[in-house]
Amino acid sequence: MYVLNHLHVLLSDPRQSTVQRLISSLLTLGSFVSSLSAGYFAGFFGRRQGLWVACALNAIACGIQIGTDSAGVLYLGRVLLGFANGFLVTFSNVYTSEVAPAHLRGVMTALFAYWVQIGSILGSVVVNSTKNRMDKLSYRIPIACLYIVPTILGIGLFFVPESPRWLLHKGRNEQARKSLEQLRRGAVTSDELELEWLEMNKGVEEELKLAKSLPFMDMFRGIFSPAFGL
Repeated sequence: MYVLNHLHVLLSDPRQSTVQRLISSLLTLGSFVSSLSAGYFAGFFGRRQGLWVACALNAIACGIQIGTDSAGVLYLGRVLLGFANGFLVTFSNVYTSEVAPAHLRGVMTALFAYWVQIGSILGSVVVNSTKNRMDKLSYRIPIACLYIVPTILGIGLFFVPESPRWLLHKGRNEQARKSLEQLRRGAVTSDELELEWLEMNKGVEEELKLAKSLPFMDMFRGIFSPAFGL
């Protein structure tokens, strides 16, 4: 929102306030839609694929916003950026929670919020540094900074395996075992690795049994009970 408020093409538009509201709300809309669809995507394609798609969508969305002077095209870029953001938030948390060692899982998942705040602070510094520019770089520089983290993430994904839990859910046990060995290499003993592997298999087996016996709407059961005051 802060970044695109500097679009000179919009400053002369009498509907500026409407455009700025849409710039903000369409990002939220994209995030909302992608968050709803992320579970289905993850179930079929995996966590790594979801993160790669998010990085690609982020690159496309930023390119659209940097290169356009049209409000309509800008709206498209904002929706795509929101979609990428929803995937990044969802899959980064899911992947981290599934691959982290049990004793570090809580800390590593919580670090996501920490880095989000760090990113917000750095983004505010960049926007504040370019706010007085009277050319298109006033908004193009902050938007271009959105390439940095997804690019690093996209490269890093080549060096990490798919989630072993997801591979087990897909019946790809051999790949799941290799994935877990790669993730734990040098950090645990063979006995500890074997114990984690057995526990993971047992947990996934129980999850698959429950998935077959419980309908989708079961997640909403009890929300209107007296315990919720409804």
